[in-house]
Amino acid sequence: MVRWLDLWVLVAAGIDFVAAGANCVYLLRWARAATTPARRLGAAALALVNAGLALEAMAFLWLAEPASAGSASQTAAVVLVRAALLASSVLIGVLLLRDASRR
Repeated sequence: MVRWLDLWVLVAAGIDFVAAGANCVYLLRWARAATTPARRLGAAALALVNAGLALEAMAFLWLAEPASAGSASQTAAVVLVRAALLASSVLIGVLLLRDASRR
């Protein structure tokens, strides 16, 4: 059994949930304060994407079996997908922080 891998996948999903949820809240606030309809729509669309990422991470934490429970290819797929989803949430957060620091 590879318990450290299971732990890493669960921690990655937890961080993904927190990051995507925080991005969603920030973007909803930004959408309310936007001065043009295009910016409001863009921020709302990104908030919806982040809400989807947060819900997916929560569903994974709730429903998923341990990452090492399947075959080696299934384990690799779970790890790669979790890494990609975590990277997307974190990078969106970095872009939002960069934007906030410029204001």
